[in-house]
Amino acid sequence: MVDRLLLSSRRQCDFCGRMVLVRESSECRECQSAVCQVCARACEVCNGVLCPDHAPACAGCGRLLCSQHAVTCAGCSDTFCSEHVITCGVCGQGVCMRCHRICPACNRVVCPAHATFCGTCRETLCPRCADRCDRCGSAQHPEHLAPCELSGCACCGECLVKCGECGRTVSVTHSHRHGNRTLCVRCHNPIVRRRQWAAAIAAAVLFLLVTGAYLGLS
Repeated sequence: MVDRLLLSSRRQCDFCGRMVLVRESSECRECQSAVCQVCARACEVCNGVLCPDHAPACAGCGRLLCSQHAVTCAGCSDTFCSEHVITCGVCGQGVCMRCHRICPACNRVVCPAHATFCGTCRETLCPRCADRCDRCGSAQHPEHLAPCELSGCACCGECLVKCGECGRTVSVTHSHRHGNRTLCVRCHNPIVRRRQWAAAIAAAVLFLLVTGAYLGLS
């Protein structure tokens, strides 16, 4: 009977295996494991009891945290307290000081997943401030895009060329190489058509000459 009473007043710690008085043991708020006073940890925000397996430390300050007060960085996946993360202005997730990006156009904080880079100057841009080149699809500052004078499409500098004949700025889609020059389709196509007509006329003249010579011989 005495042994039974002693056992009922004690509890085994699930981590070190020691038998301790019930009043000297606690339960982890995350997994309800029994922990003795030696193995028990506490969230340094709310003082909730934690076991060693459920007491991550903030990678910024080292404070132990429970799941309610621990924030996982959307960039590096490390654990932080709320004082060492910033909220992404796009998705609302927490991002640490090392992983966050700031859009210089609007000063919005964004996580790596929602940060893009201007294809011309390589500055960080948020989705709201990034325009896209209609030809190659690269993210660009609006001031780094210019319209193609034939199609009106907004293109980056890499996708625009100047016509060597008329001086128009056009996308590479609306241009052709002609010898050592780049021409827009409006200047290039008439040249091609004139060449085609000249070739057709030359072929017709040659045909007539050959036909006339053949008839004269016969």
